[in-house]
Amino acid sequence: MRIVIDARYLTGEYSGIAQFSEDFLTHLAAEDNLNEYVVYVHPNYRRELPLGGNFTVKSFNARPVSLATLFQFGAVVRREKPDLLHSLFPLTPFFYRGPLLVTIYDLQALLVPEFTGRRPWLIHKAYDLFYWWTYPTAVRRARYIVTTSEATRKDIERIFPRHADRAIVVHPGIDADELAQCPPDLLEQTRRHHGLPERYLLYIGSTRPNKNLPVMLRAYAQALGDYPELGDISLVLVVSPDRFFADCRKLIRTLKISERVQIHRNISEEEKKAFYHGSRALYQVTKYEGFGLPLLEAQACSVPVLAANHAALPEVAGDSALFVDPDDPRAITEGLLRILTEEPLRRDLIEKGQRNLKRFRWEKTIKTVTQIYNHLF
Repeated sequence: MRIVIDARYLTGEYSGIAQFSEDFLTHLAAEDNLNEYVVYVHPNYRRELPLGGNFTVKSFNARPVSLATLFQFGAVVRREKPDLLHSLFPLTPFFYRGPLLVTIYDLQALLVPEFTGRRPWLIHKAYDLFYWWTYPTAVRRARYIVTTSEATRKDIERIFPRHADRAIVVHPGIDADELAQCPPDLLEQTRRHHGLPERYLLYIGSTRPNKNLPVMLRAYAQALGDYPELGDISLVLVVSPDRFFADCRKLIRTLKISERVQIHRNISEEEKKAFYHGSRALYQVTKYEGFGLPLLEAQACSVPVLAANHAALPEVAGDSALFVDPDDPRAITEGLLRILTEEPLRRDLIEKGQRNLKRFRWEKTIKTVTQIYNHLF
């Protein structure tokens, strides 16, 4: 088969979809040398993908969320004469009528009203219309839908009940063995270079509304006030600045915790590994997650996880995380105390996390996806 993969979330900027796309393509190339692939990325993506001779990488100068995706990219795809177009996000060209497979991570663009917020009113409404037009179109036209969790499949069933029978859950994998290796000199060098505190909670992600950062920040501030034994615990945020970032900085100042919160951007993959290994716990009390990769990354680094009992996180973690209600600051505060001070609990979560990782192997993911390619199209 000749398969075009639209992977244009591979840009010069980090995102969860970009991380998934890069890992997916790397492992797909390692497992499949039979199908012919044409992969489209954004022109400002500069990393080298370790792909085989049956892969060709090209660029298309438009972001995934753009009118160019809808009205221009179809002509580009048609010129490739593919047997299948696999879009690694739920936006697809209107003028492509060939076989189509779409990956959907979550439906927060439709479920979270604030997702398109922090824009002028007219632009905000235009984005709402855009998503409510494009997502249903992609779902309706796709022969099959790959979704990264049962939680997202249920959301598809709720919003698009006529099309839910075409949704197939395929969990992403994780390179746990690589993440587990963190030489002491890398950890010490990263700690010195970034001025990391001795003991800290770690959050990695965006500042979008589904990440629940305002509630998490308030709960952290409350924990510092309520529990003297947490007096030396800092909060380290590794974020991709977006239009919600300024609100978080303002809240940090309002809560008077600026001296306790570090904000880092644009760290390398090796540094990110060291950030995990140096932390006391991952702080992942987020909402509307379609998967939750940081949870598994932390477990691969033997770091316990405080997570939300919401969306895909319980599905991904099983019994290997400490869960709290993301809408209950008091429950989050108590969870912080437990995961930072109860050593038997911490050891138990770390041990269960190691077992949990065995469920998420890229070999299994790729085998399922290539079976979809080869037998359903």
